[in-house]
Formats: sequence, structure tokens, C-alpha cells
Amino acid sequence: MARPVSNGLFEVNGAKSDENGFGCMKLIEFLTKDGITDWDEWHYRHNQASRGECHYSDSCPIYAKTANKFLS
Repeated sequence: MARPVSNGLFEVNGAKSDENGFGCMKLIEFLTKDGITDWDEWHYRHNQASRGECHYSDSCPIYAKTANKFLS
């Protein structure tokens, strides 16, 4: 019997996914605090953070913890 194939409306349990999302609640807090509502700016900041170049890295406690793990 053939395995079911996802059609995008549901996720097949055990299926491989090509999607790699990025999400950071602290980034969302910073953007909201700064009043950033423009979609292009919002999207740009998320892409920037996903590359490890977060605009808020100097004031983010999560980034500070993560960066310390990789710095010698």
C-alpha cells in the first residue's frame, strides 16, 4: 500500500519537510516595542536575525547567552 502524500493542507506523520522556519519571541517583542508595523521591515529584521545578524543583538539576553556558547 502506498504512503499518503501531504497536499499542504495537512502534515503526514513522519514525512520529511523542506521547511526551515525561524522564530524568536524576543525579536517580536523588540519590534513591537519599537512600533515597527511595516511588513517589509518586519520581514527584513527576521531574515537578518535568522542569519545571526540580529539588529537587537546588543540588547538581547537570549542572543548574549547563545553568543557566549560559541565565543572562545
